[in-house]
Amino acid sequence: MAILYFAASSSQAKSVSPLEFLKLDMAGFLIISIDLPSLPKADGYVVRRFKITKRHQNAHAYVNAAFTFKLDSNFVVKERPSICMAGINPNFVHAAVTEEILTGKCLTDGKVVRQALEILEKELVPDFHPPDARPEYRKTLGRNLLYKVSLKPKIKWSDF
Repeated sequence: MAILYFAASSSQAKSVSPLEFLKLDMAGFLIISIDLPSLPKADGYVVRRFKITKRHQNAHAYVNAAFTFKLDSNFVVKERPSICMAGINPNFVHAAVTEEILTGKCLTDGKVVRQALEILEKELVPDFHPPDARPEYRKTLGRNLLYKVSLKPKIKWSDF
């Protein structure tokens, strides 16, 4: 898990997880560093990241998503996956119920994927603030990205 280190002075250094960081008032503090542990390449981890945006360079994203799965050779999810999305609403980070449902299930089983997509549909509750994309569009994007990951869960580390 990532850890953020921040301080107001050299004597007041603190560290928090990313979810704890979202709840902090950072007035007067400065982020010193972020520790991002790497995943072992040989252990079956699949990582997919997406930024869905307009074609303009540096455009504000409609939806950002990151998926991390630990799969065995039969595409069974060996531990709780991480399904994170931004651009849905300010309080949504993890699709916790969907993550729980996928644990121990096979990503190539159509029934499992259909069930995960139905649950994700209930979890995604987009807000609407113009000029953001319509909530229905962002909800569909989130579901489509999970579906895309389930279609091609195998990844070669040379792709990075």
